[in-house]
Formats: sequence, C-alpha cells, structure tokens
Amino acid sequence: MDDEFEKWLSKFATLEDLFSSRDQLYAKLGRQQIEGTIEDQAIVSGLVYLGRNSHVKSGAVLSGPLIVGPDCVIECGARILGRSFIGTGSQLRAGSFVSDSIVMNRCTLCENSVVQNCVLGSDVLVRAGCLVGDAAAETPDLVAFVGDGARLGLGAIICPGSIVASSDKVAAGSIVRNPKGSEVYF
Repeated sequence: MDDEFEKWLSKFATLEDLFSSRDQLYAKLGRQQIEGTIEDQAIVSGLVYLGRNSHVKSGAVLSGPLIVGPDCVIECGARILGRSFIGTGSQLRAGSFVSDSIVMNRCTLCENSVVQNCVLGSDVLVRAGCLVGDAAAETPDLVAFVGDGARLGLGAIICPGSIVASSDKVAAGSIVRNPKGSEVYF
C-alpha cells in the first residue's frame, strides 16, 4: 500500500487536485487493512488502513474511510473521522481531532487541536487548542491550506479558505482569515 500510495500521490500537480481526488484512493480499500497495532479499548470502524509500525492507543477512535500511514502514533482520546489521510510518521496527541482532511508526513497535532476540511503539508506543528478549517463553514468546499514546515501557535485559528505559507509561524492566539491572502490578525 505504501508504494501504491506514493505512485498515486505523484499524479497530482497541486494540493487542491490531491484533496479533491482522494476518494480514488479510499475506493481501493475494499476492507479494513491493519498492519500496525491497536490497543484494547480503541475503536476502529469502517474502511481503515493502518500502516506498518503505526500505533493506536486505548481510547482513540478511527472511523473510515481513512488511511493512516506507517510509523504514526494516535494517542488516547484522539479521533480521526472519514475521508482523512494521515501521512507517515505523524502524531495525533490526546484529544486531537481530524475530519475530512489530508495531513501529510511527520506532522504533530498537539492536545485538543481540531483539523477539519483542510490540507496540512509535511512537518507541520499544530500546537494545543488550535482550530484549522471548519466543517460547518458557510461554504463547505472552502479548504484551508497549511504549507510544509509551518508552526501554528497555541490556540491559533486558521479560518476556512485561508492559506498559511510554508515555514510560516503563526503566533499563539492569532486568527488567520485570508481567503485572498489579505487579513491576518495577531
């Protein structure tokens, strides 16, 4: 599955193309495929792929369709809901929540962070209490993008349709509302 995913991923010129086409990959999941470990009291339902050496701790919830790549850690109380992809080596800490999103490789979502309807590039740090995107947005097809290596400070809010550039640092408590790249509040 890992080689197949990398081949599939290379077909997309932009993250927007990837986000809108991910159902192609989920369609290839004909059944649950668990290559990692799942502790007792973790809940895994629906079409879920869990990559090798990934670990789902007791109290975590995974509800497919979704893919968790290899070498990931999903801690107690973390929840990943349908139409989500978690890349290689990512960590979802206690109470974090991901829905309808793509989280690329080596991302860390700290305690009680919420990621909905968005794309996080590789090596992104989402500190505790952040809200990135929003499933209840007035325009649900508005996707938030966070570039590779970005750092989101404690409690930062990234509004639907906003873009955080690669390697940007968003200060704690900031609100980023820039569908056209125009408004950032600190």
